[in-house]
Amino acid sequence: LYTMCRVCFYLVNSELFNEFGAQKFARIFLGGFKFDIVAIIYVNILFILSQIIPWKFKYRASYQSVVKWIFIITNSIALFANVGDAAYYKYTLKRTTSTFFAQFGEESNIVGVGLQTIVDYWYLSIFLIALIALLVFFYNRIRIVRPNTFKISTYALQSVAFVLIVGLCVIGVRGGWRHSTRPIT
Repeated sequence: LYTMCRVCFYLVNSELFNEFGAQKFARIFLGGFKFDIVAIIYVNILFILSQIIPWKFKYRASYQSVVKWIFIITNSIALFANVGDAAYYKYTLKRTTSTFFAQFGEESNIVGVGLQTIVDYWYLSIFLIALIALLVFFYNRIRIVRPNTFKISTYALQSVAFVLIVGLCVIGVRGGWRHSTRPIT
């Protein structure tokens, strides 16, 4: 979905990137995957932690229902920001950051501006709805399988997986595992 957002961003703003050759475009496009990993981990950290905790209550239907909505809401917000950025970029020539909120924080007609943007970029609204529909569709295809028994070995295995996944998330957020690697920005 993030790759689809990147393609959308490029298509909406392609006239600003006409000097890019295929090789440079491919390099930049592939480099975006590193940022996607970071964004996906940040957006989904609560979801990830809620799914990897080594306790059997995580298999309850009520728990999984709450976790599902956490996943859908947080990712829908991230997709909204990504798609909205495609429209916003051509006016500022930079991606949306916290300065966006400072810039529009004093705006008295922010709702009107937002509604006008939705009308002007109606195709992005349709694209966003399609992305969220795909997000829900693919999430609903996942089945959580509860172990038949919960023995000490089950908890031990899940605890080891917890530590490994947390470690991989730290590596993903940092953009690598080398000592000199700092968190990616």
